[in-house]
Amino acid sequence: MKMKRRWAKGGQVLTAAAFIGVVATTPAKAAQTDFIAMPGVFMNITFGERWNFGFGLDLHATFVFKTSEDDKFATSGVGLYAQATWLIASNTARYSAGLHGGYRPQDNPLERDFEVGWVWQGAVCDQPAGHGIQIGFSTFVLFGDVALRLTLIDGGDGWMPEGHLALGTRRQSRLGLPRWEGSEGRPQRDGQTALMGRVFVRGCRLKRRDLSKATTRAAIGVQWAEAARAEAASIPAFVALARDLQTAQAPADLVRRALVAVADEVRHAQVSAKIARRYLGRPLAVEVPNLHPATSDETSVHLLSRLAVESWRDGCLGEGIEAVRAAERGKITKSRYVRASLQTIAREEATHAELAWDVLIWATQKGGTTALDAVAEAVAESAARAGVAPVGGYRVPGDLDGTAKARIAEAVRVEAVGRWRRTLGTG
Repeated sequence: MKMKRRWAKGGQVLTAAAFIGVVATTPAKAAQTDFIAMPGVFMNITFGERWNFGFGLDLHATFVFKTSEDDKFATSGVGLYAQATWLIASNTARYSAGLHGGYRPQDNPLERDFEVGWVWQGAVCDQPAGHGIQIGFSTFVLFGDVALRLTLIDGGDGWMPEGHLALGTRRQSRLGLPRWEGSEGRPQRDGQTALMGRVFVRGCRLKRRDLSKATTRAAIGVQWAEAARAEAASIPAFVALARDLQTAQAPADLVRRALVAVADEVRHAQVSAKIARRYLGRPLAVEVPNLHPATSDETSVHLLSRLAVESWRDGCLGEGIEAVRAAERGKITKSRYVRASLQTIAREEATHAELAWDVLIWATQKGGTTALDAVAEAVAESAARAGVAPVGGYRVPGDLDGTAKARIAEAVRVEAVGRWRRTLGTG
């Protein structure tokens, strides 16, 4: 009886502590809330008075809060979980359900998730079936779960403590994958949809024993893989620009510069993929999207208006922003190769932005009032988006934080608006 009361009191303390940990993960102020329902599979090793082995399924339903960049946590969330485990050696099942909550710090992609809930386990040897409590801690490494749980089950003959080590996998973590604000490149568009290719990565292994360092390297690699994907999507976009310029009977120099930009984007994609492979430690291939069919513009004026608006949005602003961001990233990275690559990308993205300015000026001169009105609307739209707080996300080492990215975007926008007004003679 003393043992039973001791475990009962200990179980109450552990339950209270775990519940406090779950509630404490809820942020006081959230910039954005998502809902994620993420199933997973795992294998379970039970240790204590009896050893056991089993397989299980689980489901975590989480309200995820993505906070602003000045918050200590990049992401946090709370929700419910349910698990079912088949214990092979005992030919019985264990079911559990309860609350979970976790967070991912700004400076580390490893999430921390806590669980507290009810558990029922079937009879194991001479221990009858019974109910109890379960607390646990887990983290998500790349595409795998590592969890350590403790159960206290009362089968009528006293509390039976057991420890459980679970190793599993799911498509992404309970809090979603780390997010990065902004993207490189100038993709083709089908309406408002950016046409992007795919990234193929072979293998899934960690070469370092330190999981934190290995996961950080993987996060850097994933970011560069996304950059390679964006740069590859820019290749057919500049081919399409050259095609549309030729259709609009633009000066040959503009068409030539658009084709030079194609070669630049090929190099950017290759360099980004090479850096991604270095950090991921595995082969990687990036798909180049197919060339989208030419847009059926009603008249030549509509074609010129579209070219002017796309040049303002994707070139004067988009590539102008990425040129400055790449230059700033080159100043803080520790790798000489990455720094040299970023400096080259920054310089060539700046030439792409200048090409966009020249296309914009030529298209509005040829398109007249219709093209000028379309650009005026796009300029007003960009002004309406100014000052929007960036959504928080994990900051990859060597990258800019959301505040710095937003500051650069606003500075480039203000300078671009001033330049456009000077071009029109109204500034």
